[in-house]
Amino acid sequence: MGLATITVTLNVAPLFTVTVDYAAVDGTAVAGDDYTIANGRLIFAPGITGQTLNVTVLDDTVLDGDKTLMLQLTAVTNASLAQENVLLTLLDNEMRYQIFLPITIKPE
Repeated sequence: MGLATITVTLNVAPLFTVTVDYAAVDGTAVAGDDYTIANGRLIFAPGITGQTLNVTVLDDTVLDGDKTLMLQLTAVTNASLAQENVLLTLLDNEMRYQIFLPITIKPE
């Protein structure tokens, strides 16, 4: 199990409180099997340009490749979104084995 921290930033310091809701949407990664995240709201107080949210990555022992999920940002107040959807990739951490075949070279 691991923890991925995602930072959401504003391009300028706000004069008023900015809020944005976030939710995860399954792609090839499935909530509860591959990751967990609580849907929620980020609150940027005046002058604050960054907030973080955490995605818990659930580990398994299966070599199943990298998986993706979408982070959706919605219901923003006192700002506008440059990007509403962010693609997140969970990298498979299982060891990849390489198979080597014995090769014999016979001189002619």
